[in-house]
Amino acid sequence: MGLSIPPYIVHIEMFIMGKECMEKHGFKVVKGVMNPSSDSYKKSGMLSLFHRNEMCKLSVSNDKHNWIIVDNFEDSNPVTILQRCHDKMIKEYGEVKVMYLCGADAIDSFIEAHSKGKSKFWTFEELKTILDKYGMIIEVNSNRPGNASDPIKILKALNLPTKNVFAVFSTDDISRNYGRKCYKLCG
Repeated sequence: MGLSIPPYIVHIEMFIMGKECMEKHGFKVVKGVMNPSSDSYKKSGMLSLFHRNEMCKLSVSNDKHNWIIVDNFEDSNPVTILQRCHDKMIKEYGEVKVMYLCGADAIDSFIEAHSKGKSKFWTFEELKTILDKYGMIIEVNSNRPGNASDPIKILKALNLPTKNVFAVFSTDDISRNYGRKCYKLCG
């Protein structure tokens, strides 16, 4: 998971939808792992990694979400984070499949990585590795303007691997960006 400034219920719902999608495809989901962005990722108003981790821990502190954990490993490279998560999960559960969970707003960074060789999140090669070696669950919200309605079609158009990509569709009308704006106004 990305920035988590702060985590909202829609972030948790994204984990739940991702879990349900994987279970429908025959996977047994053992953990959801939140890993807020590294402090090296500079964004105006971003809280420290310590505070973002604490907020993430609070957001999943009830029994209902005890399968979601917060990993405070700090690295700006998503492939390194996925590999570390994979290594930890293998020790605990044996053979596992680790996947990257994101919203469809990440599609813009895929297009940027394809056209420029890198985006602020990943290089094109890192993106190919994530999609091919690990996989990705992309939450698509049809009620939000600008969200890609068919991320797999876009990935194919960018010549990116799609065999490990799953799209989950939601219709909630609460945008995480809108939530952040409200938080700034009230905070």
